[in-house]
Amino acid sequence: MNESIRVLRTRAERRPLILVVDDEWAILKLLRQALPDYGIDLEIAPHWLSALRKYEESQGQLEAALIDVQMPVCDGPEVLGLQRSQNPKLKACFMTGFSKLHSKESLQRISGWPVLEKPFVSLDFVALSLWRMIDEASSIEVSDA
Repeated sequence: MNESIRVLRTRAERRPLILVVDDEWAILKLLRQALPDYGIDLEIAPHWLSALRKYEESQGQLEAALIDVQMPVCDGPEVLGLQRSQNPKLKACFMTGFSKLHSKESLQRISGWPVLEKPFVSLDFVALSLWRMIDEASSIEVSDA
């Protein structure tokens, strides 16, 4: 774990809850095992319907979502659209190994955050990206109050 991640983790006064949506169990398992070590708690969902249920069950506790782009039935942008119909301020970023339908630029416009490419460069990078999104989301909420 690099120094910047350690600093972020020790400065965290809370353990944010993030929803991870991916149809690849290996990715869900990897993130479920790794991200708690970076101070991030997870809810995982292997498909769009599970993602919507988890979001509703969280009763506003989810701070952000990390959503795969290529999934059967309902792709990442559609999942985010459904979630944002319930909470337009939900922070989310996409992850993808390859997308025929969406460019990285269009995905970033939809989510407002850079796309994480799979395979991941490192778990430090994933955690740092999520913390940046969470921290900015928190500062936006505080400044809006």
